[in-house]
Amino acid sequence: MAESTVAYVVKGYPRLSEIFIASEIDRLEQLGQQLRLFVLKPADEAHHHAVVDRIVARPEHLPATSSLSDRSLARWLVGNLGPFLPALARTARRHPARAVRTVGFVAAESWRAISMTGAVVPTRSCRYLLIPPFVNV
Repeated sequence: MAESTVAYVVKGYPRLSEIFIASEIDRLEQLGQQLRLFVLKPADEAHHHAVVDRIVARPEHLPATSSLSDRSLARWLVGNLGPFLPALARTARRHPARAVRTVGFVAAESWRAISMTGAVVPTRSCRYLLIPPFVNV
């Protein structure tokens, strides 16, 4: 069986306020775990903790996307999905069952996050996605 890889998706990396994530990544690497770091936004702090220098996994920055709050979900997807399509198609071809399960999981978690905030989901499009402050996105 091939060795598994653990992926972290973080909003920003490295951040001084999130030493626990960097420490966890460092400990996993010390145990021999293969890791990948996917970052939504580039680093916005000049300084970082020393533990970050020990981390072997290099951050992979995801393409920038626009805000969903001022447009319908369909318009947002048309404007932002393009850079992600090759990777999504490759994943769906290689692991179709996993891709379907992942889409279902993401939809369920999105619905849960919206339900927790008391937001009402429009019937034709999702115009706003409200995430409670304790959900780390």
